[in-house]
Amino acid sequence: FSKGAYIQFAPGQVQTLVPHMACIEGKLHFAGEHTEFMYSGMESAIVSGLRAAQEVTERL
Repeated sequence: FSKGAYIQFAPGQVQTLVPHMACIEGKLHFAGEHTEFMYSGMESAIVSGLRAAQEVTERL
């Protein structure tokens, strides 16, 4: 019923969440355009995916 997934932040909310968005939680590694802050759009999704893959590789 959600007709897709998207994120919408309230004004000022991002500043409080930035330090936590890409944190590793147990065995979960988060990636996606909202976990990368140097790029935007597809570039950020790719860069964050590479970061998460590197984090997983380092844990093996």
